[in-house]
Amino acid sequence: YLCRREDHVITIGDLKEDSSLVDLVRSVRSRGMLLLEDVDSYAAAQDREESDGGTKEAGRGISTSALLNALDGVVTPHGLITIMTTNHIEKLDPALIRSGRADRVIKLDLPTWHEISGLWNLFFPGQAGRADNLVMGLDEEPITRPSQAAVSEVLKRNWDFPDTAYSELAALCEVEGST
Repeated sequence: YLCRREDHVITIGDLKEDSSLVDLVRSVRSRGMLLLEDVDSYAAAQDREESDGGTKEAGRGISTSALLNALDGVVTPHGLITIMTTNHIEKLDPALIRSGRADRVIKLDLPTWHEISGLWNLFFPGQAGRADNLVMGLDEEPITRPSQAAVSEVLKRNWDFPDTAYSELAALCEVEGST
């Protein structure tokens, strides 16, 4: 549950009162962005019948009502773009993801070969042919489907070492004979 507030990163899960969330949201500039990462792990974002009944209990932090109002209530800055990430959309309170609060739901599946090749080309634009060698003759889907985060991590870690990145990426995707 991280968002950037000037030079500060704030963890919403650490907020103990609804007013703290209101102050945080109020501090975001008009047409700014608010990121609620892994929102499914936040009790106020889960089904009210299984969490807090929509109200705050002693020591539980922010209420579901406060979270919903922060997303589209009176204090919400004009044009606020809120991005919520989750690995378990089924755990979220339906009110949190209804139209008007969550205007778009984008499912990020595991990357295809084409997408892995595209990431390679972003990191190593002068070596586009190597990505083609990695995927040449293979189906659209990798033998093992790594997450986009795993692919990006290999590429970031080896930014200055394309040979190492290539070997690790091939191993990550379990491509025989591609190293």
